[in-house]
Amino acid sequence: EAEAEADPARSGPYAGLGLLYAPPIFNLDASERAFGSGSLGDSPGFGVDVRGGYRFHPHFAAEGDFHWVGGMDIEQAGHKLGDVSPSAFTANMKAFILTGTFQPYVVGGVGIIHVKGDESVDLALPDSTTGFTGRIGAGADYYLRPNIVLNVEFTAVMPAGQVSRFRYLPVAFGTQ
Repeated sequence: EAEAEADPARSGPYAGLGLLYAPPIFNLDASERAFGSGSLGDSPGFGVDVRGGYRFHPHFAAEGDFHWVGGMDIEQAGHKLGDVSPSAFTANMKAFILTGTFQPYVVGGVGIIHVKGDESVDLALPDSTTGFTGRIGAGADYYLRPNIVLNVEFTAVMPAGQVSRFRYLPVAFGTQ
């Protein structure tokens, strides 16, 4: 039984907390027309990532992931026009490629996203709006101890509908 407890791929619940770096890949074409000449740019935001899940097989886990990203700036000619702050919750499946101390994985899921826009910039959406999103990516868990994990994960958040222009690529660094 002591050996089963030391197995990193054992079944059971887990929870984690991390930090995010999130470069946007916004599609701002419609907003550029509203601002006239000069293209709009965007800058990355930083945030937090909270996750919890259950590993039901050495190679598979089901997970809920919530993250919030603050202040992704919208700029024109180097001047800040406003910012966008997305938060998303997705229900995910993880497939682990290896089951030792180092465990790379792929992840995918669906959920909801809430995008809050700064009132000072017209992004052709209300001050805030909610929609559906998909999420796909890859990451790795590294077991420092049987119950302490460091993880890094790169995903693409791909909203649909009214918020589809606000895609971004969060990179999460955390512990579980």
